[in-house]
Parts: sequence; structure tokens; C-alpha cells
Amino acid sequence: MTIRAIKMVLCVRTDLRMGIGKQCTQCAHGAVACVLSIATGRDRIKSLWLQEWLEEGSAKIVVRVESEKDLEDLADAAMKADLPHYTVHDAGRTEVAAGSATVVCIGPGPAQTVNTVTGKLKLL
Repeated sequence: MTIRAIKMVLCVRTDLRMGIGKQCTQCAHGAVACVLSIATGRDRIKSLWLQEWLEEGSAKIVVRVESEKDLEDLADAAMKADLPHYTVHDAGRTEVAAGSATVVCIGPGPAQTVNTVTGKLKLL
């Protein structure tokens, strides 16, 4: 198998002022959901991306976004680029209101393609 750069980017809303632990939990929800959607799906290409990503060390990058609109725009861009993605909506048990969109997970996918969607975002 040819190894190429495959990565996942987790985009976290900063306007919600979530604590560090909450941000980590929301990112974990997004990462698990993306991986499970690929693992249980029938898209052969995305399954290969997942396999390569796991073999390469499962690169994950966490970036910041300023608003729910930013998250929606990123999810739309990921869909247009045919990248795996998942928007996390909080259950509302702790720090944020129920249903709040907190994180968009994009990938795993080819780094070059993921970068077209997330490359201008700043690290968290």
C-alpha cells in the first residue's frame, strides 16, 4: 500500500467558552463518530483512507472557529469535497445548551484535500 498523508481536523467553537475538558470530550465524540461512520459504511475509498490513517499514526489537528456559522460552512465545504465529516451537538448536561453545535470533525482524508477546507484555520 502506498503511504500518503492522511489526517483528521477537529474544528472547535471558541465562542461557547467551553472548558478544556469539555473541548476534549467534544473532539473525542467527533473523532469516534467519523471513524465509525467510515468503518460501518460501504465507501471503499474512505475505508482505504481510514486504514491508511490508522497505519500512519492517526494524525489529528485541532483548530479554532469563532461561531456556529463557521462550523456550518466547514461542514458544507467538507461535504462538497466528499470528505468524511461529523458535527457534534451537545446533550446539554454540563456547560452548553442542549443541541449546541460544538465541533466539526473532518476526515480522515487526504491531507491536501482536508487542507482545502481547513488550511486557513488557526490552531486551538
